[in-house]
Amino acid sequence: MYSSPPYQSQNEVKGKISQSWAKKNSTPLDFSFKDIPALEDILDEELQKQHQTKFNEIQKAIKLSNNRLSSLENLYNVLSSLLDVPEDITWMDLSFNQLTTIDEVLLKFPNLSSLNLHANSIRSITEIDKLTALKNLKHLTLHGNPIEMQKKFGTAKKNLNSNSHSSQNQQNSQKLNLKSTTNITTMKMGLTADNPLYYRYYVISKLPNLIQLDFCAITKQDRLTALDQSDKLLKKKFSKMTGGEGKDLERES
Repeated sequence: MYSSPPYQSQNEVKGKISQSWAKKNSTPLDFSFKDIPALEDILDEELQKQHQTKFNEIQKAIKLSNNRLSSLENLYNVLSSLLDVPEDITWMDLSFNQLTTIDEVLLKFPNLSSLNLHANSIRSITEIDKLTALKNLKHLTLHGNPIEMQKKFGTAKKNLNSNSHSSQNQQNSQKLNLKSTTNITTMKMGLTADNPLYYRYYVISKLPNLIQLDFCAITKQDRLTALDQSDKLLKKKFSKMTGGEGKDLERES
């Protein structure tokens, strides 16, 4: 499990999260630091007693951070057992767990505006693509995941429909990624495929409604660079498909 990046200590991150919660009217339903390995554990009678005064409120925020969760598969069903309208949730903190993927169950919470996923074990940057359906998502954290180290835009070529995690498939995917990302550069700022900002710009290009990523505001220049980066990759792909016609498009632009 990954910790916060060196430029933000865990206490600093906690402080920023606390400030964010404080801006909300409803008190968050807090199941953080319970050392639970499965979501069903929050239905434990003793845990519910600690929150019995809150279940009658309209809950819009939930904290599940600093546990041992490796799956979110039953998240909606569990929250439906606790809340009348789980779809009302707008804030969710899942940081400091053991998640390796972004489960599509999150799409059952269409009002999510803030989602904390930092300090987990999410390895494939294409997992971010699943969040495109959350049109109200404005604040997202992902730092401290292995995807932060994926510096090449082309690593997003992995097929989302494949559920196989065999070593052979991983090796084949890595070979494809290496081929697809060779010599990719952006059109502005001299950004190269070896620059760690690729992770940030990939997220911004996929989630244009975000206003903040990893507690840092997204600027106009961020959006322009992300757009350029994504546009150039598409042109390269088109060029390969058409036998070079994409090069003409790039010159015209």
